[in-house]
Amino acid sequence: MITRGYYIGSIIDNLSQISMQIQTRAGLNLTDINIYLENFCKELLNHIYSINLINLNAERSNEAGLDLGDSASKKAYQITSTKTLDKVKHTLDQSLVHKDTYSEIFVLILQPKQKSYAIAEYSNAITLNFTEKNIIDFNDLSRDIVNLNLEELEKIYKLITKETSKILIDLEIPNIDGTYNTNLDQYTEQNPPIKFEKAEKLHQMILEIDATNDPLQDLNHLNNEIKKLIFKLNRLPKISRHVLGFIFNNAEYTTKNDSLELEFKKFKRVTSYKDVIEDFDLLEKENVFIYTYNEETGKIISLRPNLGNNYLSISLHEFIKRNNLNIYDLFIHFDFSKL
Repeated sequence: MITRGYYIGSIIDNLSQISMQIQTRAGLNLTDINIYLENFCKELLNHIYSINLINLNAERSNEAGLDLGDSASKKAYQITSTKTLDKVKHTLDQSLVHKDTYSEIFVLILQPKQKSYAIAEYSNAITLNFTEKNIIDFNDLSRDIVNLNLEELEKIYKLITKETSKILIDLEIPNIDGTYNTNLDQYTEQNPPIKFEKAEKLHQMILEIDATNDPLQDLNHLNNEIKKLIFKLNRLPKISRHVLGFIFNNAEYTTKNDSLELEFKKFKRVTSYKDVIEDFDLLEKENVFIYTYNEETGKIISLRPNLGNNYLSISLHEFIKRNNLNIYDLFIHFDFSKL
């Protein structure tokens, strides 16, 4: 289980990255905001405030002064990268026609807002019951996020983890020739060719050390299980496979659970890699790894690299140890030829 502190820290860090990138763009007079970013803000605000905003620009060609609205809660938002008082006033001027539909109007500024706004005496602000508190930025959202329950934090964490990289790429500043530093090739890993035919040596070891009737004693079944493992590994990012290899290499067999295990506290002692929880989740989704945790504290206890077949993981671990093989040749380079 991921801890509350981890969720909050990751959420705030990612929002800060987006805000700083928008601030940089605004300094170059690049203030355009696309519907993708508007929809990200819509989902984020809905989770934070338990409302049901829709994108008004998607419903109509343009909703004057407003981007997001919820007719039930009577709340509406303008999403902007411009932090000036004039921009706020312009939003209010355009929003007067909606004062009966929306009782609360907010301006969400996607870069750090100004320290203050002289808006109190502005006539349209008075008409719309709009005060300086209705001008918000990601720092304000972060303060409200801190007070959310664990379930909502998890939803926001998943949203932001999924979308931040895409948003940052979308906000990238073009080079002088109109090209971008980021392209798909930089974000695509090319996996090496798979080297595997038959696991005859591993099969022989299994027959020698185990007299049970486990299906892996059949060579064809063993080969198929390894092919399944390779298929799963091939779907994982290289760094996730490296994490799995490290855990597998350092795990020990425990009779209590009849599995390979590595204490999480030992893992933390030897690595400072901060995104490991995401890799744990990816590995668990592919059914090659599980982690146990204390239900009361939420703290991770142990890591189990089961490889989707507990007996296969134990046998492979023993085979690698006996033959002094490098686990990364298998998990990173897909070289299963020595089995």
